[in-house]
Amino acid sequence: MKQKEIEKKVIEITMRVAQEKSLDPGEIKPRMRFIQDVGLKSLDMARIIALLEAEYPYDPFAELVPITSIRTIDDLAGAYFQAWEADGANAS
Repeated sequence: MKQKEIEKKVIEITMRVAQEKSLDPGEIKPRMRFIQDVGLKSLDMARIIALLEAEYPYDPFAELVPITSIRTIDDLAGAYFQAWEADGANAS
């Protein structure tokens, strides 16, 4: 899995959650901030992370990345990519 694939999934899920909240952030881009740019709240972030947990078998927030450091789409995609890399290293 590549970082771009994870980024695409994060954007897709973010758009779904934004639409559930009747938000229209337009085209969601990697550097957009969840709260300031997309208009989501911290509870919405929890929903995004729950949906990502259903997609991926690893948790970047267990040991690798502090959840409080996540501000942008890029941050979240990077956290999942980092967890994927760590998971691959542990599988070897």
